[in-house]
Amino acid sequence: MRLNHLFRPSVRKTAAVKLYQKLVEAARNPWFYRHGGVADSLDGRFDMIALHAWLVMDRLAAEGEEGQAIAQRLFDLMFRDLDRSLREMGVGDLGVPKRIRAMMEAFYGRARAYSTDDLKAALVRNLYRSAEIDSEIVASVADYVARAREALREQSLVQGEVAFPPAPGA
Repeated sequence: MRLNHLFRPSVRKTAAVKLYQKLVEAARNPWFYRHGGVADSLDGRFDMIALHAWLVMDRLAAEGEEGQAIAQRLFDLMFRDLDRSLREMGVGDLGVPKRIRAMMEAFYGRARAYSTDDLKAALVRNLYRSAEIDSEIVASVADYVARAREALREQSLVQGEVAFPPAPGA
């Protein structure tokens, strides 16, 4: 009798927590807000977390059943944390589910766009909310995303370890 499967959920949860901590750390890099044109606001912070979560989940999807299970745990953890954050900011109990639903839809839309659209156009539309932004800044962030995707392809994330490349100009 294999008992290994009994311990898998806690291993997956631990991996998801570690990955989430690392992706939030990367998303909070001050360069993105000071020099990268990302709004230092709730929306801007969400967009950076969503971008980094997509990078991690995209990589996990390529790691088979285990990776997909961890990606689901990561998704659940991310939205529980966003729920908690909204409540701490004073969003009422009736407003939180509506905001979380909108954030989930936004995340799915961004993930689809980052996976299938021209990356620079997707960044302008989603990360910068179609605002006028210097094309060199967009190119720097797009280059960072491309470098991050490449770096993550070289890593197995199922143990919860991830290393993002340095932000542009770092």
